[in-house]
Amino acid sequence: MSSGLIQSSNESNSPSVEDSASYPQIQLPDASFLLHGAFEQDGFDLIITNPAGEVFVVHDYFSFDPPPNLVIANGAGMSPEMVRAFMPQKFGDDVQFAGPATSGATAIEIGKVVLAFGDVRVRHADGSVDKLSRGDILYKGDVIITGNRAFVKAQMLDGTRFHLGKNGEAALTDFEYNESAKTGYFEAIVRVGGFHYKSGKIGSFAGLSRTHSTIKTP
Repeated sequence: MSSGLIQSSNESNSPSVEDSASYPQIQLPDASFLLHGAFEQDGFDLIITNPAGEVFVVHDYFSFDPPPNLVIANGAGMSPEMVRAFMPQKFGDDVQFAGPATSGATAIEIGKVVLAFGDVRVRHADGSVDKLSRGDILYKGDVIITGNRAFVKAQMLDGTRFHLGKNGEAALTDFEYNESAKTGYFEAIVRVGGFHYKSGKIGSFAGLSRTHSTIKTP
C-alpha cells in the first residue's frame, strides 16, 4: 500500500478551478478519491485520502462560498452538499471559515435496520463508527457503509425501504414524516454501490404536486 501526497489542486492561494457552464469544478486524479476517499478539513483546505493512502489537497476549498464541485475525467462528480454529507464533521455557513461547529447536532431517529449481512457499519455525523445489526436505530445524517459480500436493509418510520448492496456507501441526509399533516420527505446520497428504494406512506401523501423522495449519486 503506497502513501504520500500525489498531487494538489494548486500550490498557490487559490485552487485550480475550472469554470463550467453550470458551476466551477476541480478535477480529482481518479475515481478512488471521488468514490472512496476520506474527506477532512484542514483550515481552508479539503484533504482527500484514497484507500491506498494517497493524499490529494484541494487548497482553499472552504474559502469559496459555496465551494466548487469535485469531478473526475468521465464527468462523475460531487457537489459541496454531497461532500458535506460524507465528512465526519459537517461544515456549513456557520463553520466554513472558522473551524469546528459551535454546537452539536441533535440525533434525530429516522428508521431502523431490518436486516444486515456481513460487514455493515454506520458513521454518525460526529465521526463515530459502529457496527450495524438488525434492530439498530438509524439517525438523520448517518452514513451506511457495506463491505465485500455484505448488504443491509433499512426501513424508515413511515415504511419507506432503502437497501444498500456490497461495497456501498450511502448518506441518509434527510427524512421528515408527519402522518397527521400528511407530509413527508426522504433524501439519500449514494456515493457508491447498488441500492433499492421503495417509498412508504410519504409516497401516498405527495400526490403529483411535489417530489417526496430524492436520491443523488455522483
